[in-house]
Amino acid sequence: MEKKVFGYPKFDESGEMILTTYENEYRDMLMDIRVYKLEKNQTKIFTSDDEEIAVLLLNGKIEINVDGIEKIVSRKSVFLEGPYAGHVSHSKIISAKALEETEVLVQKTKNKVTFKYIHQKMLHGNIQVKVGMAMSQIVE
Repeated sequence: MEKKVFGYPKFDESGEMILTTYENEYRDMLMDIRVYKLEKNQTKIFTSDDEEIAVLLLNGKIEINVDGIEKIVSRKSVFLEGPYAGHVSHSKIISAKALEETEVLVQKTKNKVTFKYIHQKMLHGNIQVKVGMAMSQIVE
């Protein structure tokens, strides 16, 4: 399979768009990144024994449960509002229930390091870097 650095993926009939996997033409990313379209009241559960997982709200409104901590978050547009993400280490669970039609990006990478969950909302255009932050802190 030829390697690529750019493409035009599409959603399949189940509402999943595969951006990169460990085996596809974008394997040099060393990540599994997918976008999911969720219908109102649809719930997706994400977990992995050997990967950390981040669930990023692209648009819509979700009830997100990150390692037992629940939040309701919304975002109208990736261009108008800052991002919101839940992030867990391997063997933990993130669930996302759509409260309206929603799109989420799910990014996984192999990592056996254990850390506490993170809920994070960033200001639009502002990337927060917290060195030495206790991973159990909730940043909003």
